[in-house]
Amino acid sequence: MFGPPAHIEMHPMGGLHNRSLSEGGGSTVTFPYEVWTYRYIEGLGNDILFEFVDSGMSGNYRLALSPDEKDALLMTGYGMTMEEFFGSRTRLDRVRQQGILRPLDHTSLGINKSNLQLIEDYFKALTPPNIKYKDLQKLVGTRVHYEELPIGTRASIVWVNAEQFMVPATLQVWNRLLTYQPENDIRRARVEIYGAVHDLLGKTVYEFEDQVYVDDTGYRPFVEQGKSLYQHTIPLRSGRYKLDWVVRDVHSGKIGTSVHSIVVPHKPEAELFTSTLILADRIRVQQEPDPLEPFATLSGLKVYPNLQKNTFPAGERVGLYFEIYNFSVDSATGEADLKIPLRVLDRNGRVVQEIRLDHVGLTYLGERASASTHLYIDGVGDYRAEISIEDLISGQKKDMSVRFRIQDSSG
Repeated sequence: MFGPPAHIEMHPMGGLHNRSLSEGGGSTVTFPYEVWTYRYIEGLGNDILFEFVDSGMSGNYRLALSPDEKDALLMTGYGMTMEEFFGSRTRLDRVRQQGILRPLDHTSLGINKSNLQLIEDYFKALTPPNIKYKDLQKLVGTRVHYEELPIGTRASIVWVNAEQFMVPATLQVWNRLLTYQPENDIRRARVEIYGAVHDLLGKTVYEFEDQVYVDDTGYRPFVEQGKSLYQHTIPLRSGRYKLDWVVRDVHSGKIGTSVHSIVVPHKPEAELFTSTLILADRIRVQQEPDPLEPFATLSGLKVYPNLQKNTFPAGERVGLYFEIYNFSVDSATGEADLKIPLRVLDRNGRVVQEIRLDHVGLTYLGERASASTHLYIDGVGDYRAEISIEDLISGQKKDMSVRFRIQDSSG
């Protein structure tokens, strides 16, 4: 609903928890839980925290309305708060007050809110935002395909936690097809974007909208040959979905639509698995890592997917990015040991390039690892990148491959 959070604090096993003073202090044992932090949510404010608790130990996390919902010892005589320890409050008092919500807004203003105000905040948090572009929304249900403004789209799948995946959905528009008008001493094109995700029953499970602009910088190749990318990250559970895009050039009224399916897999319990293998036009390091920014990853890289049917101009680098999950860690050293050779073959099966991604381009990030590289291919034609992932601790293996084309820039 609000996109990916700025930070996720994960406690998949629960365990010992030292309460903050606002929660009463003292120590207890918790159920598995996660805390999602958003820097800003319209209508709610800054520094918004959502706490999700798996009180049934089943992998089913639910939004917690009270800080005590994660306390596994609440109904026992253990895990006392400081007030309970010193006798100024009883455990029964705390159980009776479970209906008192914790503030979503963790600022001084949020702490001083009444319980009625906190209920209103939770109602706002669970209410989908209003859609402004109602006319674009209606076009999704017409089943009419618009090509006045041709667009390219792509969606990748990245694991987040036991139940959710992130789906970075990317849109591409050619700058030469947009209409530019004078605005504050520059020529600017404006584009309205609407997206909707539907399940197999046709139910809308996620919507988003935005307005973006493209400026004519005066550099002719940018307008005549360049393209602009837009990305929105969609949180989804395992399942099959349909993603509808509707895009409108504000100044000309031209409309473009696109529809494609998204299959979000189930995360295996112990089997080695990966994210989508992304072919990218560019991969660069974020100067100040921020996973909320478009094209950002949790590894601190920005990945700009290729939306030209896996085709790259001759002389340009071919970027590759993917993430790895469920690898084993050595019990003595606490370190993983992955072997990831990559080979590039031409259409005749001849190896033209070999790289060990575990030597360059591999980053470990807790329960995940990310691998990235740029390929330099000499010669036009069709190629196939083959990647083998071997977990040297568990012995598990996984193979991946992707086809791409190097094309003469004149053709």
